[in-house]
Amino acid sequence: MNQSPNPLLDSAMQLARRGELAAAEAMLVNAAITSPNDPRIDLSRARISANRGDPASVLSATERLLESSPGHAEALFLKAHALYSLGRLTETVDFIDGVDAGGDPKLAHNLLAIRVKSTMRDGDPKEVRADLDRLEAVEGDSTRLQMLRIELDRRTGDEASASNRCESLLARADLTPTDRAAVGLEMARLLDRDGRHAEAAEAAETANHAITPSFDAAAWSESMARTCDYFTRERLEQLPGPATGLGDRAARPVFIIGMPRSGTSLLEQIIASHPDAGGVGERRDPFLIDEDLSHLLRTPSPGWIEHADPRLLDRAAERYDSMIDLVGAPGRRVTNKALGLESMVGMLATLLPEARFIWIQRNAPDNRLSIWMHQIQLPWAWRLSDIDAVRSSHDRARDHWTSVLPERTMALSYEDLAREQAQETSRVLNFLELPESTACLEFHRSTRPVMTPSASQVREPMNDRAIGRAQAYRGLLHDP
Repeated sequence: MNQSPNPLLDSAMQLARRGELAAAEAMLVNAAITSPNDPRIDLSRARISANRGDPASVLSATERLLESSPGHAEALFLKAHALYSLGRLTETVDFIDGVDAGGDPKLAHNLLAIRVKSTMRDGDPKEVRADLDRLEAVEGDSTRLQMLRIELDRRTGDEASASNRCESLLARADLTPTDRAAVGLEMARLLDRDGRHAEAAEAAETANHAITPSFDAAAWSESMARTCDYFTRERLEQLPGPATGLGDRAARPVFIIGMPRSGTSLLEQIIASHPDAGGVGERRDPFLIDEDLSHLLRTPSPGWIEHADPRLLDRAAERYDSMIDLVGAPGRRVTNKALGLESMVGMLATLLPEARFIWIQRNAPDNRLSIWMHQIQLPWAWRLSDIDAVRSSHDRARDHWTSVLPERTMALSYEDLAREQAQETSRVLNFLELPESTACLEFHRSTRPVMTPSASQVREPMNDRAIGRAQAYRGLLHDP
């Protein structure tokens, strides 16, 4: 690689080390203009994009880098991981199988781990088990390996083996807090499925106690309130919009907004099963666009919108539209169900003036229990009191936006969707101006990748088994 001094690159990496990733990314864009043939810039962009949770940009950067350095080990790994994160699982496996990593044991090992994760969801269990055996030959009886074996046990219906593996892991003294929480919550869900609710509640409480979260519920609520107060109907009408828009692609974006474990994956699967629709899963691009334009205009969100040039909004809208193409989601309507979108509605409504927003709500006690029993990886998801505070803010945002943007917004409940599938599905399709399709009622037959913990549920026909689950836990749930 070219090692000549590059002041912009050096400055960008200093910003990255300070955690100023949006600023670092912007500086790397300028560095690429002044030094278009410096492969270090693409590698740095790939690393920063990976840290920002932006697999689309990782993929673009690594593909450029691999054109000039085909055997670059880190670029090969980052590209494989980006393909996996984008849900392009078959392509991930094909890419990994085409890499000759024989001379680099570390690369071979890391690619094998991604291959296992890619085939775990829908691949042949025998193939997955063989890959796990190969992985164990390298890393031994690691916690990661055992967690992958637990996942395979669950997928193949061997819950007794999964439970035994969880017990063995929890007996280890060297588990990290994060691993102890993950294994403990896995154990809690296994006990729940076995009807051992008191034991499940105790296991979940112990697991959540393994993490010491840093979350300010009052600050969170105040931030959401400020956002709602900022985006009045009058202000939305006065804000600048894109200059030209996306033409016949302008109506593609659909945003599914809900708390974790509220039915967002189910709703996306139903819509994406339509022959004229698709889904991108949980893409963070709205948050990245917001961060980047806030940095560019040197104004905190959401105030930067008032200072945005319409042509700048055009470029941001095109960026989002390009992400849809890169993920490979087809259709006239394409959903995104990223967590936390309730804070981005005002920006998205301005940036994408033909986008639609669907809010899905689940019964609060059931939703609370399900969040608490899953490793959501959000700072507020470890304590029941924090979950309740975030739910309250979320509900306020839903009420605000269904009032302020009634023509572009619809709301439904998970319970109505589960109990009145045909009626509620028809209502959703009508809102999206899509014709009726029996494929939406048979969503469980779709083979599209689902990258969330709800993957197994959306492979089953509609049912209402999850409704009322919290009743069995009355008096059993306590914050540690």
